[in-house]
Amino acid sequence: MPRTRRTWRTWRVDRLLLLCLAATLVAPVAALLGAATHGWAPHGDDATIVLRSWDALSGHPPLTGMRSTSGDAGHPELASHHLGPLELYLLSLPLALAAGHPMAVVATTTTLAAVVGLLVVVWGERLGGRLAAVLLAAAVVLVQWSVGPEGLYRPFNPFHAVLPVLLLLVLTWAVVRGDHRALPPFAVVGALVLQANLAFVPLVLVLLVVVTATSARRARQGRERRPGATRSYRWAAALGLLVWAPPLVELVAYHPNNAVQVLRWAIAGTGDPVGPVAALRHLALLAPVPGGFRALSEDLLAPTTPLAPLVGGLVLLALALVSTGWRVPHGRDSVVQPARVALAANLALLATASQLPQWPAAPYWVVHWLPVAAFSWVALLWWALAHVGTVRPELPGRHALPAGAAVTVLAAVLAAAAPSPDVSQDQAITALGRQGATALGPGEGRSVVVEGRGFIPLLAAAPGVAYELRRAGWRPHHLTTWPHPEDAEHLWTQSAPRDAERLAVVDSDEPELATLPPTAEQLAVVDLPVRGSSLTLYRVPGSSPEAKEGS
Repeated sequence: MPRTRRTWRTWRVDRLLLLCLAATLVAPVAALLGAATHGWAPHGDDATIVLRSWDALSGHPPLTGMRSTSGDAGHPELASHHLGPLELYLLSLPLALAAGHPMAVVATTTTLAAVVGLLVVVWGERLGGRLAAVLLAAAVVLVQWSVGPEGLYRPFNPFHAVLPVLLLLVLTWAVVRGDHRALPPFAVVGALVLQANLAFVPLVLVLLVVVTATSARRARQGRERRPGATRSYRWAAALGLLVWAPPLVELVAYHPNNAVQVLRWAIAGTGDPVGPVAALRHLALLAPVPGGFRALSEDLLAPTTPLAPLVGGLVLLALALVSTGWRVPHGRDSVVQPARVALAANLALLATASQLPQWPAAPYWVVHWLPVAAFSWVALLWWALAHVGTVRPELPGRHALPAGAAVTVLAAVLAAAAPSPDVSQDQAITALGRQGATALGPGEGRSVVVEGRGFIPLLAAAPGVAYELRRAGWRPHHLTTWPHPEDAEHLWTQSAPRDAERLAVVDSDEPELATLPPTAEQLAVVDLPVRGSSLTLYRVPGSSPEAKEGS
């Protein structure tokens, strides 16, 4: 009988962990199905990411990340890229195997989100038992809701790194706790986040300092002489070298290299930053009140009600107090560790926010504050629950199933409540590219230039059309010329051969930019319901020997 009871209790506890793991899969699966339902295909930066990823296995391996906005505002000499192309290589093999099908992109990005969520729960259970697994599963679910379906299935470079930020915080907690096995995954996840966007650099560097300082202190105290510690360090170094190999090659392949350009931009301090006082308003994201923690949207950078930043400041103060060991129960000194990690992360993000320009500013520059906020709440709850004598990290069986069921229900409710993205513009641009590809016929490896005449045509439509043409066998050139040599020169419009076909996308809202010859041939036209305008794709005559003969 006792054996039967132990088996039954163990089975119930296993069900708790399974429920937590299942909860983290709800939103990625829903995002995958949603993207497949409305027939998502990339345009804008997404299309450029896909095209560069597709080239990774076809003679044009990327060495840098996507172009950054550092050269904007009339400073082309400071133009730089984000730090690395790790995401492009993650997408490259699925794209090659699926012949560039857009669902290969969606499947890869949602799988990455799902795997990261699972790892957060697994590592949480290792750090703090089933209670930590439940709290971190809830944090994953909240972050998934906050970035929305688009943040889970789109390959846009800031989006794919948001959930890994949460995993990076958990791994930092593990290293501070003394688990050297967290070092190899920290090296990989840290690189994934660090290479995604320059706005993420301060956060990762601060966490790297925390990990390095902790490891150095333990080494001086002789704590890192345990079996396996040296092997973990070696694996971390080897994996770090692997994921940073392309940027290291770029250091000698191009002049000036991207590291020099990023340093020049950082020293120049272009723009008019808001400063540390204005940055304090972003503490609102730490507040679980109206105007505080919220879904990713254009208002993420906007001022909120005075209450939200005040509550967020109190959350930060609580983290600081717990980090000092304030009112820690006897024998539970470990509760200060996640608070210290959360405090360091929030201070790094305050420094980042203080350097945001007055205008223009993009909300994805602070999107990584959403997982930091969720982790901050986990740290404070972890400290608070340590004072409740009936709540233990192992979470007794009578609490296990209700906790697991609550997280699963929360995941289902938030996945259903997540706002559906407006896909009308996506579908219009996809239709424009596919109609153009049908009109041109099979590419058979020939080159085609796709130019955008206007804001939407240049930034959104031209890359989307280029992607559809690539699927039809063409070699597209759609990127504007960069001020310095880069690894994407084969995509420049100026790098196309003289006999390349030439296409132009124009917007009816910007007729002054549609300076086309009268013999331009209209290939496709689509309406943009959101803007109340239309996009038209033209073939410019005289761009190929055949066209010259016909004209």
